[in-house]
Amino acid sequence: MLWAGLLVVVILGIVLAMRHGQQRQRQREQQAASLTELTFVPALRNEIRRLREDTRRLRRERDELLGVLTQLAKLLESYGEGPTKRPQ
Repeated sequence: MLWAGLLVVVILGIVLAMRHGQQRQRQREQQAASLTELTFVPALRNEIRRLREDTRRLRRERDELLGVLTQLAKLLESYGEGPTKRPQ
């Protein structure tokens, strides 16, 4: 009877130790994930900053090209209205 009691105590001790080990493992994984997130956030901020700069640069280039195309359209219209206009 004593052996049966000791066996139950040993089994319970093993089960509790395994649960405690699993909880520690989960805590380590959560800490590792939070550390990864902490290093990930500055990388995202840098990428966002770079994309905003690229967007500004592309908008300036777009505006410049639109200005050039507008001037070309005006020149073409004035050329078509001039004295060298072909008869239709």
